[in-house]
Amino acid sequence: GLTIGVLFAFAGLTGSLLVFYPEIDAVLSPVLRAVPSEARPASWQAVVDTLHREHPARTGAWRIEVSGEGGAIPVRYYTPKETTGRAFAPLLAWVDPVRLTTIRTGFWGDTLVTWIYDLHYRLLLEEPGGIAMGIAGIVMLVLLASGIWAWWPRAGGWWR
Repeated sequence: GLTIGVLFAFAGLTGSLLVFYPEIDAVLSPVLRAVPSEARPASWQAVVDTLHREHPARTGAWRIEVSGEGGAIPVRYYTPKETTGRAFAPLLAWVDPVRLTTIRTGFWGDTLVTWIYDLHYRLLLEEPGGIAMGIAGIVMLVLLASGIWAWWPRAGGWWR
């Protein structure tokens, strides 16, 4: 129980950091801070056109992360050839919504924030780490249920 508890405390700490991942990433990347927070694209099609123009070899789908806030627009390309052997390593890019240029690119795991996410989710062990965290979650659930069962007062015990 203590081992699983330590593992979940660790996952809780890394998860607490990840709540603020956009802010942490912006603090660590001056190029993202340079884009004004009120900047918005003229249209989302212009962002798509920018991605196709600057990355012509990437013909698959791009995921644009639309938020209510302005600033640099994060996008992901999930099937880069450069990371074919890895379980999950999309290309990450950020587009300046005013100049319509890619201002930063990198692969998943190359930045501190994505490294922490992999540590949180899969203990940096790709698929085996994800399975280990899943098993640990089931064990934690069993420990929680058995603890509630052991604590729960027996019939008539509520009045004592």
